[in-house]
Amino acid sequence: MDSGYISLEHHVDGFECCWNGTEDLYMAKSGIQWMPSCFFMALSGLGEFSYTIQQDNPGIRMAMWNIASVKKMYMHLSPVAGFKYKFYEYKDFNYIMDIIKENIDNGCPVMAGALDMYYLDYHKKFWHKQHIPCHYILVSGYCDQKKCIYLYDNSLEEIQELPYSSLKLALDIKGEGYADPCGIYCFSFQDNLPEVRELALNGFRAKAVRMLNPDEDTCGIKAMYRLSREFGQWRKDAANEEFRKCLLNITRYTGITIFADNLMPLEKRMDFPSCASRDVIASNLRETGSLYGNKHFIKAAGMFTQSGKYISVMTRILTNYLLDKDDALTQISGIIKRIAEIEETAYKLLENNTGL
Repeated sequence: MDSGYISLEHHVDGFECCWNGTEDLYMAKSGIQWMPSCFFMALSGLGEFSYTIQQDNPGIRMAMWNIASVKKMYMHLSPVAGFKYKFYEYKDFNYIMDIIKENIDNGCPVMAGALDMYYLDYHKKFWHKQHIPCHYILVSGYCDQKKCIYLYDNSLEEIQELPYSSLKLALDIKGEGYADPCGIYCFSFQDNLPEVRELALNGFRAKAVRMLNPDEDTCGIKAMYRLSREFGQWRKDAANEEFRKCLLNITRYTGITIFADNLMPLEKRMDFPSCASRDVIASNLRETGSLYGNKHFIKAAGMFTQSGKYISVMTRILTNYLLDKDDALTQISGIIKRIAEIEETAYKLLENNTGL
C-alpha cells in the first residue's frame, strides 16, 4: 500500500504529549468518554522522586521531582491500564517508516518520539526557531505520494501533516532529548479495559508502593529524606560551580517541563508554576475523588497541594541564591524533610485506599 489513515476521537491536553496519543488509543479501545487532564501522566511518573550522586564526580548530585523517562512511565502504567508496548529505536529512517506503515496498515496508530520541535512545521512558534527535543506525537496515517505522515498532536485539535523529510530530521536528535532514545512505540490493549475509577484506585496505589517501597535506594520517599539530611553537606563537598550546578538542577526539575525551564532565563522561571507538578496530581485526585465519593483521594489531594507549596518555596530560595539576591539555604533541609513527611502520609493513604 502507498497510503493509509486511521481516524480517531482526539482530545487536546497541552501538558502531556508523551501520553496524549496513548490516552486517545485507550479511550477508543475501552469506550471511555472522559478522563481527567494529564491522567495517565499523573498515575505513571509525576511526583516520583529520585536522588543520585555522579559516580565519577561525587560533587555533582541530581534531585529529580518527576520521572523524565517515558519508557519508565509506560512500564509503570502498562500492567495497571492493561496495555503492552514495543519500542523500536530510531537508527534508520526507512526501517522506522516500514514499522509505521505496517502498523497503520494493520489499523494500529503508533507513538513517535522524542522529536525535536524545531522541525515540526505546524508548530510555528518553534519551527526553525528553537530546538526542543522532547516532543511526542500519535502517527495515524501516511501517504507515499505526498511523502508525509498524518498525526495527532496533544496541543492541537485537527489532524496535522508532516513531510517525511521533517520527520526524519525531528527523529535524528542523537540523544539530546529526555532520558530515552527516540523511536516508535507500538501498543496493544487487552479486552475489558478498566474504567477511570479502577484506573485511579490501582494506579495511585501502585504509585504509592513505588514511592514507599522503591526497588532502588535512590528513589522514593527514603531518597527524599536522604536528600534532606545530606543537603547541608553539598556546599562542602563540591566546588562552587559544581554546587551552583546542583542547585540549578533542582530548580530545573520543579518547573513546568525540563526543556521549557532550560529555555527560560533563571529570573523568569518564577513567573511559572514551580511545584513539581503536585498541582496536577492534586487535581487528578480531587476530581476523581469528588466524582466517585473517595474521601481518601480528596484528603491526599490537599496534602499534595501543601507539599507543592513547600516545593515552590524551596525553588524560590534556590533561585534567589543563584541570582545572588539572598542566601537562605539553611532552610532547605528542613523544607525537604517537610515535603517528605507530607508526601509519605499521602502515599500511605493512597496505598491503603479501598475506594470508600
